[in-house]
Amino acid sequence: MIDTPFDYMEVIKEVPRDPELKYRIEPLRSLLIQMYPIINDSHNLKHGLLLGILGDWGTGKTSLLYALESFFEDYMGYPAVFFDAWKYQEDPHPLISLVTKIKEKAQGRNRGNLTRAIKTIAKLALPVVDFGLRAVTSGTVGGGYGIKDIKKVIDDTGEFFLEYSSVYEKSHRLLKEAVSKFIKTYNVTSDPHNKQNWESFIGDAIQPGDSAEKHLIILVDDLDRLLPGKAIRIFELLRFYLLDIPDTVVIMAINDRILIPAIEKEFELSTGGDESKDLPGGKDFMEKVFHWTFEIPFVSWGTYGNYLQKTVFSSLEDCQFQNEMFDLFLELDPLSYRKWVRIKNRILSERRNGRINGFGDIWICALKECFPSIEWFLRDFPAFEEDLRKSNSLAELKVKYPQKLQKLAEKATGDNSVFKRPAENWQIFEKHR
Repeated sequence: MIDTPFDYMEVIKEVPRDPELKYRIEPLRSLLIQMYPIINDSHNLKHGLLLGILGDWGTGKTSLLYALESFFEDYMGYPAVFFDAWKYQEDPHPLISLVTKIKEKAQGRNRGNLTRAIKTIAKLALPVVDFGLRAVTSGTVGGGYGIKDIKKVIDDTGEFFLEYSSVYEKSHRLLKEAVSKFIKTYNVTSDPHNKQNWESFIGDAIQPGDSAEKHLIILVDDLDRLLPGKAIRIFELLRFYLLDIPDTVVIMAINDRILIPAIEKEFELSTGGDESKDLPGGKDFMEKVFHWTFEIPFVSWGTYGNYLQKTVFSSLEDCQFQNEMFDLFLELDPLSYRKWVRIKNRILSERRNGRINGFGDIWICALKECFPSIEWFLRDFPAFEEDLRKSNSLAELKVKYPQKLQKLAEKATGDNSVFKRPAENWQIFEKHR
């Protein structure tokens, strides 16, 4: 039987509803300890709460959301709904899909209440202007109608817009009533095994009985994967409809480096480049709409070395050059969790194919992942790459490849796609060869 690459490589996938996360998601416990009191105290606010988990792509935001879903549902007994925003970007009214997911957890009268709210919201998904014109003329604009016909269209369409506005208010009221009743009467049947695992993980920091009131937890992921206009629309829909509902907590995981420019473009806010404009920027907008934010940092070997060895690099424990490899990693700037996995996967792949015969081979693997422009450069010079792998130091190659080594350094120091300080990190790579 032929082994596939997936037999030995770690596929980048999100953590499922698995409460045994203490060896997988390092920031989870501290995040929960910070987040829970804010959610618990929000009951006194008489409105919803919007929290943000901010971090770059690959830092583990989605995995954290899955963990939070399990924590609130399995341990705290709250209704929790996971909403992949990008899957519903083509929906005329994505809120319908979200409320439908809430309805799936409801029982009895609550299902009927949520169904009525969905039907009312669905009226808002119709193409408004064309609907009004068709209702009056049984056709569309430009169908050979006279002035009297057009006047009638305008008058009756105006009445339609008034009715449309009242539907907005009605749908908001129905949803607020339905969700509030759903939260108060919700009962979850938790898996005892899951609950025990959470108890051992959280300890005495948070107890299920700490809160007298339940909350609806809505976890929104991948908003930053949408086109700017669609991302802002879903964002505004959730704010308008949900944040007026008491005990409703919306937790969004977003790459703020992506969403902030989208907000600035959508609302024509200041980007900070023109000092003559006394306008708020995208960061000001984020601070205004989110009640609280939590940042997920990159992972440094110095801080999380033991954690990374237990999780990402455990399959390289018998590697002959492990110590040299970890010495290099220790000095590098922090990387995303996904990038650490990619480095490991590349090393394992080459090792599987018999290409790891010295530390130079591991060095090349890490170099290509940390400086993508170098990988592109080396494709054109396979002989140069082969000598890079085999040589004991870069100094040995200066006579044979002076120009290529200089170009290699230029590529690295100018490549900030992974490191914010590429020049300093290139010096670290040089030092270890």
